Amino acid sequence: MKRRRFLGVDLAVRSQNTGVALLEVSAHSLHATLASGTAADDATLVSLVDRHTVVGLDAPLGWPVDFVKAVKRHGTFKTAKYWDVAQLRYRDTDRFVKEMTGTSPLSVSADLIGGVAMRAAGLQAQWATIWGGPQPRDGTGHLVEVYPRPALKVWQLLEGRTTYKGAPTALKRAEQRVTRERMIEVLLGQAPWLRVASELFDACVASDHTFDALISALVAYASTRGETWPPPAQGPDAARAGVEGWIHIPRRSLDFLDPARH
Repeated sequence: MKRRRFLGVDLAVRSQNTGVALLEVSAHSLHATLASGTAADDATLVSLVDRHTVVGLDAPLGWPVDFVKAVKRHGTFKTAKYWDVAQLRYRDTDRFVKEMTGTSPLSVSADLIGGVAMRAAGLQAQWATIWGGPQPRDGTGHLVEVYPRPALKVWQLLEGRTTYKGAPTALKRAEQRVTRERMIEVLLGQAPWLRVASELFDACVASDHTFDALISALVAYASTRGETWPPPAQGPDAARAGVEGWIHIPRRSLDFLDPARH
């Protein structure tokens, strides 16, 4: 069955900072709407998903396998004298993303994003009851881990060191709103088959969280079209991706997402 409904979620520890966008597919176009006009708490995120929905989640879906093993050993006072810190900090997918795009994902085991992963773990369990069971974390099921920034680079929506989020001052925030508006206009110019509802357009300009949610939904859609770099197909690397998570990044331009091409 072809997937026709994609929920993009830019997850944060706080529901007020969580962005949500819904993407629905028709024969010749994609329709994007604002999925939640209020704070996106867990109950809301669960209610937006049905058994056919694919979720593009901007959050780590798991921790490095070696890190989990090390913590378990530490809990039983069997910690080795020397820890390979680099191996414990990053997942295979983090290293792959850096190699392919030059962008370094945050460490889920050593950075604040670990709190987001904790919330994501709880949501995975709740969504599993809707989907009929836990989903593999490598993106081959209903759940796709995404990272918007590399996608923006591949799709040529983000130039150089331009920033569109995280501004510390009111002036910078105003500048970044202008940047996001320009990026959305470029996106729509490159993807004429994408229909963005006016309230979602305005929300993306106003909030980088909502903007990232829209990109997350598009990447999830791209993954079902074979337009993202897939996880390893077999062997121990494939097994690790199914547990740690696998960040899906686009392989080609937005042209290849045109629904009319298939």
